[in-house]
Amino acid sequence: MASRKEPGPAKDDTITIIALVVFASYADKNWITVLLFTIVIGDQLRRWFTSR
Repeated sequence: MASRKEPGPAKDDTITIIALVVFASYADKNWITVLLFTIVIGDQLRRWFTSR
């Protein structure tokens, strides 16, 4: 297993989103997809608002 990194620059967030999109495309359960996107998008919005 790969070790979990600390939150990094914006490009790492983009990689995370891409990974979730790929995972979501293989996920059959819609509630998992909604949950993941809610967490990720909510976190992105929080970072964007706090950085401005």
